[in-house]
Amino acid sequence: MENNFDYKRFKKVFIKDLKSLWPRFGLSLLIIMLLPTAIWILKTSGTDEIMPNTRLAMIDSAVILAAILAPSRLYKYCNTPNKGIHFAMLPASKSEKFWSMVLMTAIVVPLIAFCGMMLLDIILTFFGGAYREWIFTAFGPLSMEERIWMIIVTLVTFNAIPATFFFTATLFKKYKVARTFLWALLLGFILTILGINLLNFTFFDMMLNSTLKGISRVDSEVMFYCIYFPIVILWTMGFYYAAYYRLKRMKY
Repeated sequence: MENNFDYKRFKKVFIKDLKSLWPRFGLSLLIIMLLPTAIWILKTSGTDEIMPNTRLAMIDSAVILAAILAPSRLYKYCNTPNKGIHFAMLPASKSEKFWSMVLMTAIVVPLIAFCGMMLLDIILTFFGGAYREWIFTAFGPLSMEERIWMIIVTLVTFNAIPATFFFTATLFKKYKVARTFLWALLLGFILTILGINLLNFTFFDMMLNSTLKGISRVDSEVMFYCIYFPIVILWTMGFYYAAYYRLKRMKY
């Protein structure tokens, strides 16, 4: 099939991917979504309270976990010689399959996980226990501008995760997530040996260095994000392009 984009074909393949979400990843996604609830049950038996900021951080971590696992679970056989033939025979072009995969792994799955856990958090707050304050109070001290800025930073940072694991799902044939982590550890080890410690390039380090040099907090934040945003955006686009290139050149 030609590698052009047709909306009707894309719609069909996207609906097919939506229908296959539960058989391929539904149970794992449900378990991930119930992790904060399990923590609520454990903490409710005692007298400890889980603050809204902590609960929001737990939900964010669970969403990241869902984004990490989604590509390998939903498209486990997209690059395997035998079982991948079903993926290759779908009546859609490579670009239509690619964009359907991107929507599923970067938007649909994380959105389902986030909304589901937020809804469960609200329901559990009615019962009290470890949840005594509404989770929305975590945003209380922030102004509207700060909230919008935080959402932008979170989305830009988050999109690098499904892009990375989407690419490795098209690269590795088995143990896709485990191999990704192992290669990441190996790369980090090599960079550390070479004297390049990426963990030192953090917001707090840059803020501290800027303060010591007499640069204001606002200016140092602008400097940081002027460097951070292009790096993360290029990272995300690079891995998505690499994944698309892999799909386009795939042989079965």
